[in-house]
Amino acid sequence: MQPHDLEGIRDQRRRLPEGGGAHSRTSEPARTKPKGGNGFHDVGFALYRLHPSGTEETRPKVTQNSPSKTSDSWTFFSNHGHVLFCLHRDPDIRLKEVATQVGITERAVQKIVAELEEAKIVKRKRVGRRNHYEIRKRSKLRHPIESHRTVADLLDFVH
Repeated sequence: MQPHDLEGIRDQRRRLPEGGGAHSRTSEPARTKPKGGNGFHDVGFALYRLHPSGTEETRPKVTQNSPSKTSDSWTFFSNHGHVLFCLHRDPDIRLKEVATQVGITERAVQKIVAELEEAKIVKRKRVGRRNHYEIRKRSKLRHPIESHRTVADLLDFVH
C-alpha cells in the first residue's frame, strides 16, 4: 500500500456520516482486546484497514546516500564506522547532517555517538550551543580480528 492510498482512506473516513469511528466504515467485526494487552496494538491498522503482515513502512525514509535493500547494497563498514568517519571529517558537524550523510535517523546517530563515547572512542565537548567531537585515535578497534589496530589506522586507511 502506497502513502497516497492512505490519503484516500483518510478522506473516506472524514466523509462518513456515522462519526468516522474505526469500526463504522467496515463490515468487518470489531477487534477485541487481546488478553494481557492494552488494546492499542492494532488501533492504527484498524483505522486504515491495514494489518502488519501486509503493509509497507509508511514512515519517511532517509534516501540520500541510503543503500537499497538489495543484495548488492551492502557495505564494508557499519553505521558506527560511517558516523565515526563523518565526525573525523568535520568535528563540528551537526548530528542531523551526519544522519543525512549516513542514511539513518538522527536518533540512531545519537545512540551511536553515545556508544562511541561510552567506549571512549569519541569525546564530546560543548562549545557554545554546539558540540565538538574529538576522536581518540589511540583507541583499539573492538573486534578480535582487528584489535591489533587503532582507530587512527582505520581513519588513515579510509581517508
